[in-house]
Amino acid sequence: CGLTKMELNNQTQTSNALRDEIKRAAKVIIEADALLFTSGAGMSVDSGLPDFRGPQGFWRAYPPMAKLGLRFENMSNPSWFTDDPAFAWGFWGHRFSLYSKTNPHVGNGILTQEMGRNKKQQLLCIYIQC
Repeated sequence: CGLTKMELNNQTQTSNALRDEIKRAAKVIIEADALLFTSGAGMSVDSGLPDFRGPQGFWRAYPPMAKLGLRFENMSNPSWFTDDPAFAWGFWGHRFSLYSKTNPHVGNGILTQEMGRNKKQQLLCIYIQC
């Protein structure tokens, strides 16, 4: 039921190789002048915000959109501010209200904390909500 000597040796080599790669990656990160961090909808959704395109997404969080059968990407058109300014401002105001009442994802705090350790690095965060 136990591992053969060869299997154990292969596992140890794999483990050592992985450890070396992690150390190499950490060194690159520490020595970098800047870091670029990208994230999808997961961090926002984990914080309690609706995603944009999912079936239970943001369009369901704003009832007038659901009533009209509009999705988030339909509302992301500046023509709404000309065609129906009250509706456009209501949608974006509702969105702003949701965001302003939501605590940031714990990952944002971790990134901020880590950046504080290395004063020479710059951090650029890009959140892609798909």
